Amino acid sequence: IEAGSLVVIKKVLSGNIPEYCVIGQAVNLAARIKGLAGEYTVTLGPTLRHRLSQGELYETVLLDDAPQLKNISGSVRVYRLAKE
Repeated sequence: IEAGSLVVIKKVLSGNIPEYCVIGQAVNLAARIKGLAGEYTVTLGPTLRHRLSQGELYETVLLDDAPQLKNISGSVRVYRLAKE
């Protein structure tokens, strides 16, 4: 996970039905990167982009105009999946 740790909380509801909640910096970063995707596009952070580009099956484009991500310290390079 690119942003570090996350916590998964399990709560058992009435009827023994489990409910899960995920919190942490990794979840926040993933949501911010996803929020930059336009219609019919996929956005990636640097770690996933690196993993996908190792096999040279995917082409990505750096989003030069990506804004600073809210509640994320430092800059994060964000990429758009260009083609498979």
